[in-house]
Amino acid sequence: MPKYNPPPNWPAPPPGWTPPDGWKAPNEWGPPPKGWKLWVPAGDERSWFARNKRLSVILGVLAALLLFTVASGRDDPVPNATGTPSSAASTATPTSKPSPSPQPSPSLVSVPDVVGLGLVKAKQELHDAGLELGKLDRRPSSKKKGTVLKQGVAEGTEVKPDSSVPLVVGAPLPSVPTVVGPEASAIRQLKNAGFRVEKRTETRTTGRDGVVLSQSPAGGTRAKPNSVVGIVILNVQPAPDKPEADNCTPGYSPCLPPASDYDCAGGSGNGPKYTGPVRVTGSDPYDLDRDGDGTGCDE
Repeated sequence: MPKYNPPPNWPAPPPGWTPPDGWKAPNEWGPPPKGWKLWVPAGDERSWFARNKRLSVILGVLAALLLFTVASGRDDPVPNATGTPSSAASTATPTSKPSPSPQPSPSLVSVPDVVGLGLVKAKQELHDAGLELGKLDRRPSSKKKGTVLKQGVAEGTEVKPDSSVPLVVGAPLPSVPTVVGPEASAIRQLKNAGFRVEKRTETRTTGRDGVVLSQSPAGGTRAKPNSVVGIVILNVQPAPDKPEADNCTPGYSPCLPPASDYDCAGGSGNGPKYTGPVRVTGSDPYDLDRDGDGTGCDE
């Protein structure tokens, strides 16, 4: 009686199991080996390898050759068309893994001098030299806005390509504020703007005491930070009371009290006041020094 002979690539059936009539193997099992018989006479359950001895031998030889080639690291003689080993076969020489060649270090580049250039031009000079613009610091300067005042890496320094070079560029100077009004407010305003203050006072008899009369430099002028701004503060001092006028006619010594007229004593004048010799120190309103020698009534 024929017996079920499962292919080697199919699952092994339970002991004594026989496919029922109409049974078909699932597709996922795949086809049996070429020439494989699913039913064999009882007692002839030889394996596929046992019934295909020649092919088994060839497969065994090829497997041995493969193992030998892997183990020895060299090629075996390859039979030529006549079946004899080819004399052109060569033995492969084991080679070690080549070590990576050292990468050449990038050549250094020289930092150009960009001080005094405008920012756009300086950036182009750095780019042309293979460098990048680094941190940008802006400082008040009397130079044109954007002019490079200082570079962070000195001219001629050798650096790697694409290195950054920081720059300091000029910014407009701060404007001096216009200050008016009380002294304390003016000083505070100037200091907040970054300036130092020097003050002096000017005394007058009238006006509002303690206010700013003038400043130097004038408001709106651009000046360096921490430079000095001078201010003039009004100091009001009332005028002293005028003393009462001396009871003397100006221009004579000794004093002649004021009168409508003076004549020389003993002369022909009719007064109403008379005097003896007197030194004339001024305009001689009484015409006492007629000879012009500086002394009146000396005859």
